[in-house]
Amino acid sequence: MEFDYQKTTKDHYKNDQTAQVYDESFKTKKWKTLNSRIIAKREVKIISNLLEKVPHKKVLDIPVGTGKLAPLLTRECSDITACDISENMLNLARQEYKKYNFEKVKLLICDAEKICETLNDHFNLAISLRLMHRVPSNVKTNILSELSSVSDYSIVSFGLDSFFHSMRRKVRSMIFGGGTDNLGGESLEVIQERLKKDFEILSLKKVLPGLSQEVIFLLRSRKT
Repeated sequence: MEFDYQKTTKDHYKNDQTAQVYDESFKTKKWKTLNSRIIAKREVKIISNLLEKVPHKKVLDIPVGTGKLAPLLTRECSDITACDISENMLNLARQEYKKYNFEKVKLLICDAEKICETLNDHFNLAISLRLMHRVPSNVKTNILSELSSVSDYSIVSFGLDSFFHSMRRKVRSMIFGGGTDNLGGESLEVIQERLKKDFEILSLKKVLPGLSQEVIFLLRSRKT
């Protein structure tokens, strides 16, 4: 991958301003955030539907970001571990969870490549949204291995790469602003092949093909 993973992903969200902008992108009702709000709403609906298909009493959400899934998870799950590599993002997620008076949530700093080492726990379900399109190939492999080791099932999103999505990013940038880089996006065939080592693919859902390159997989671990 021809991008600086440390700068573009690992360090990118480690400041209050970036965390706040990310949080506002799917909460603030402005024209500039319309695209993000529509996609976020669709993500939550897909996750809600997928939860019905698998056990989800004890759930790991990594990266938690600023707590976008808190309203859904506090309603559907009884034990939540929410992790992020950024303390700045976790601070906002902590505020989000407080709104729901949910006591059985652990909010922890954790690198997604070191889940087993950091958490030493096991889950019914792990959720990982909006991470895989921002990491290089070898890091994807490491994260998927970690997820399959700590959880019976996983819900994981990836970024698709194609000529259509390249053009879509350029149009989105002109209308809403933002970058046009593909970062770690891959073809659907490459993603599916990548998943075979650690998971059985149970289903996949494209979030909003006209607006988003995101595809969400429901997976069963081959290790547990």
